[in-house]
Amino acid sequence: MHRFYVEAPFRPGDTVPLTPEDAAHAERVLRLKTGAAVELLGSGLRCAGRLTRQGDALAVETGEQLRT
Repeated sequence: MHRFYVEAPFRPGDTVPLTPEDAAHAERVLRLKTGAAVELLGSGLRCAGRLTRQGDALAVETGEQLRT
């Protein structure tokens, strides 16, 4: 499963936009599609999530918190 680190605080259940660089990497290099399972790291949390669109930006809908 691919992981992305974000500096902005988030909680399980949030939708967190990826940076333009991370979004480009996810789409062009990793070839991930909307709905792909990923992990989001940051704020002392590690959460399961799914890629989604938020307007023109790629984001992660966070799910359950995973053990770090």
